[in-house]
Amino acid sequence: MESHVDQHTSIDEHTRVEQHTRAEQDTLIEQLRSEIVQRLPSEQAPQVLEFTRQFYDKFPLQELRGRPLSDLYASTYGGWHFLQHYDDSRPKVRIFNPDFEQHGWQLQHTVVAVLCRDMPFVLDSVRGELNSRNISIITIHSASLQVRRDDQQRLLQLMPRNGADGSASTEAFLYLEINRHSNPDDLAQLQQAIEQVLREVECVVDDFAALRARCAEVRNAIAVKDDAEAGAAQAFTDWLLDDNFTFLGYEYLQVSADGDKTRIERSGESALGLLRARGSSGADDLAAELAGVNDDNSATKILIFSKSSLRTRVHRRVYPDYVGVRVFGADGRVAAEHRFMGLYTSRVYTMPPAQIPVIADKVEAVLARAGFGKDSHERSELARVLEIHPRDELFHADSAELYETVLAIHQMQERRLVRLFVRRDSYGKYVSCLVYMPRDTYNTELRVRIQTLLCNAFAAREAEFSTFFSESILTRTHFILQIEPGQRQHRDSAVLQD
Repeated sequence: MESHVDQHTSIDEHTRVEQHTRAEQDTLIEQLRSEIVQRLPSEQAPQVLEFTRQFYDKFPLQELRGRPLSDLYASTYGGWHFLQHYDDSRPKVRIFNPDFEQHGWQLQHTVVAVLCRDMPFVLDSVRGELNSRNISIITIHSASLQVRRDDQQRLLQLMPRNGADGSASTEAFLYLEINRHSNPDDLAQLQQAIEQVLREVECVVDDFAALRARCAEVRNAIAVKDDAEAGAAQAFTDWLLDDNFTFLGYEYLQVSADGDKTRIERSGESALGLLRARGSSGADDLAAELAGVNDDNSATKILIFSKSSLRTRVHRRVYPDYVGVRVFGADGRVAAEHRFMGLYTSRVYTMPPAQIPVIADKVEAVLARAGFGKDSHERSELARVLEIHPRDELFHADSAELYETVLAIHQMQERRLVRLFVRRDSYGKYVSCLVYMPRDTYNTELRVRIQTLLCNAFAAREAEFSTFFSESILTRTHFILQIEPGQRQHRDSAVLQD
């Protein structure tokens, strides 16, 4: 009974705090609205009031507290002025340090204002650019605005939410405050970088439908040597199209004979998304593989999984994945490759492997090779190891590598051990390191020391990590070490582990 009462008390208290916060925000915004009505001409005030209503609708109250009403009015009017002209052929970015004499208000932070087409990935891409530069974000807010403009791109009307007609276009207004930057060159470089990021976003969004259509075409035209493998490849491309993959780019590689040599040509006209504007190592990777540099049997596979050695600046600041679909000629040799670049959506990283085509077959092969009884506790435990294994490893490790790794993890049997598992990318672009250690010994300082050790051992130019905690007494940190392409490192994992 007491627990039930406490729960209701907690809910009531939360509701009261929420109501008080909303009332405080309404009071502040009402004061701002009164200031706008008093200071602006009657023909201009209604539109600025509409902008105020839409922009501050979900603005965090704690980031408005303590600001003088005069500064809040000036910054709001400055935002309205920023909207007055916008050529949608390119994003509009302004970065400045508010100064009372120049702008009518002042702030101890630097302001970043962005106006662009309302598109997916806009806010997280800009935020990712700032975070990659270790720039502290003090305030971040955005609003989707429906507007009408004349043929000179001047603002005619800001439409009420849900009240726009077919003549309105939707624009994204982003407002950020970052830690203060005073160097004009730094501000200019940051502005240029944000403009480039937004152009890349536009490139992806504009081609997104074409990217999905191309994937569907490839799915329907998969050339086969083996019906079972083709069926798995078709099922995987269907799975990609079922909102499990954010398509960022596409390229087509054509293979032809040039005397005794094999020529790989990239069709620039067929490129889509980010790969219209940036190159890739796809042709070199395929040429090296066909020349026998790689020692696996990937040249006979329809589906190829690989990683880019360049981070994407769209959506998530990570190394995107490549999914290659091979086309084979009548002689059984690789004749072409469709390469799709993108990001697996967030749900994939918690999706049961049994629900992912191709991966499900790989996992089943590992379980079968282990030889445990179908209903045995050993098989169940190994299946659990595979269930929580990093998804990137399930995609990129071959069956033999995956078997050796997960069996060794299974054999740890929840003991307080330290273990290192190393996998080298077959294209020589990165090294994957899984580090297990007792959870109660893990901390940031130790993680940094391990990362430094691994980077030095493999001559890595960059590293990223993710740490997985569960009910286990062990924690797992997955390090991805970027190395110079083709650089072959032979480090003894046992020595590094010790």
